[in-house]
Amino acid sequence: MPKQEKNIPALRFPEFKGEWVKHTFESLYRCVPTNSFSRNDLQEEPSEISNIHYGDIHTAYNSKFRFSSERVPFVINDKLDKLRNYTRVKKGDLIFADASEDVDDIGKMIEVVELGNAQLVSGLHTIHATPKKANSMASGFSADLFKTTKVRQQIIKESQGAKILGLSAKRLAKTSLIIPGYKEQQKIAAFLSAIDDKIAQIQKKKGLLEGYKKGCMQKLFSQEIRFSDDKGDAFPNWEVKKLKNLTSVITKGTTPTSVGYNFTDKGVNFIKAESLDSTYKIIEDKIAYISLECHESLKRSQIFEGDLLFSIAGTLGRSAIAKKQYLPANINQAISVIRLKDITTAEYINHFLNSFLIRKKIKQILSVGAQPNLSLDQVGDFKIQYPCLDEQRKIADFLTAIDEKIALVSEELEKAKAFKKGLLQQMFV
Repeated sequence: MPKQEKNIPALRFPEFKGEWVKHTFESLYRCVPTNSFSRNDLQEEPSEISNIHYGDIHTAYNSKFRFSSERVPFVINDKLDKLRNYTRVKKGDLIFADASEDVDDIGKMIEVVELGNAQLVSGLHTIHATPKKANSMASGFSADLFKTTKVRQQIIKESQGAKILGLSAKRLAKTSLIIPGYKEQQKIAAFLSAIDDKIAQIQKKKGLLEGYKKGCMQKLFSQEIRFSDDKGDAFPNWEVKKLKNLTSVITKGTTPTSVGYNFTDKGVNFIKAESLDSTYKIIEDKIAYISLECHESLKRSQIFEGDLLFSIAGTLGRSAIAKKQYLPANINQAISVIRLKDITTAEYINHFLNSFLIRKKIKQILSVGAQPNLSLDQVGDFKIQYPCLDEQRKIADFLTAIDEKIALVSEELEKAKAFKKGLLQQMFV
């Protein structure tokens, strides 16, 4: 019986045969010292040397790092002399974030695929790895290799710490990497980079739509532009009303454990601040559950169809309209429920609560307060620019139509990302 070949991907270009070869990270890369400059040692103004900060690996940079496409801070002039003996980053180098509060982000990395003539160093809480042999790793291949489940699991296993996870170069060195020959690497990297380009195009489209909506909201709510009625005539002048004068209830919830109940695996939906996203939607997989008994005991914070949910702690100012499919439901203390006297105004008020005027008000409140949260009285005192109902509907319909376009592009983006993720699991060993 022939020996079964194990190190062969499930999905492969037909011109390549044979098993991939197993290596350790330290056999392919050597790690070099990095500096420990904090954000205070960096600046936006250009200087001789740029610096990779681990926080930007977590939040800003593409895994296939192109210097010309990224905003990389510069080292302040007073610190440049201290970098004389530090190895400069080269094309093909890998830079890992060696600290994270989130297990999913520990060891997150970038591969430098384009650098130009930039002088670049690797900074605080990073591991800088450079290939031991020239042309041993095809450009862009490692950026995808280190996203695969098998490699990520190894890195997570090697991380240490309780609140803050850490990854050392010594532990990273033992990571097992199964890779093909250079030409097959090139073919895989080129194929996946084409998909990355498609994802980037969709992301750009989404960003343009979001920017368009933001501009429209500013012009609409500042009354720089106005709708006309169906006859082409001007609508009446707007009023300014406090939110509390438009509502029958503004209240908030509580944590079930504070009143003797526990969360459950299923039951009544329990919505928290993290259950609301930035697009006025409830995130279904971030809804918790409580028992019906608990729900009935928390009568004050029971949700009804058409209620507005508005976050007052944590990530402030996110909102959503309670739809029928989420009921029955309850909320915690980080969410205020706003029950309008006229439910037909809900769509308009929801959009207005996400306007620059409310964001500006929240910033004013936070600038004089000790705690990063909002009281119910402060929410009730929000001043609402209040057109007649017909103009409200036109504004709400217009902005909702843009939201629907953004949602379609977001769905397209998620599908493209899922497609890429599936390929990563099939095209690597």
